[in-house]
Amino acid sequence: TCELSSLYPEDGSFVRWVSTAFGPIWGFQAGYLRWLSGVIDCALFPGFIVDYFSSVHGISTTSVIILKISIPLLLTAVNLLGLPVVGAFELLFVAIALFPYCLVFLVGIWHIEPAALL
Repeated sequence: TCELSSLYPEDGSFVRWVSTAFGPIWGFQAGYLRWLSGVIDCALFPGFIVDYFSSVHGISTTSVIILKISIPLLLTAVNLLGLPVVGAFELLFVAIALFPYCLVFLVGIWHIEPAALL
């Protein structure tokens, strides 16, 4: 996909080369189905996360339903607020994701034996 998309110096990604190769109907189908799979995929992950935490921590059914509805609504609101807000939330999520690795590194650095490295 990357090689074929780079042949077309215009916006539209793989939809452009699919349209050129197979016609505009199939180009539309490729773009629409890709968008639909992204929407469905992104909608499933909050539900999976909430189900996992509810099975581990015993969250009530009402709380599970509220969380499954509120997480996508919150993320949609962030996207509607614009690119600067999305960038700030992305930095926050990256910091949260990297924190455990930094913590393990900082704890582990004190346990390094320099003689064992030689």
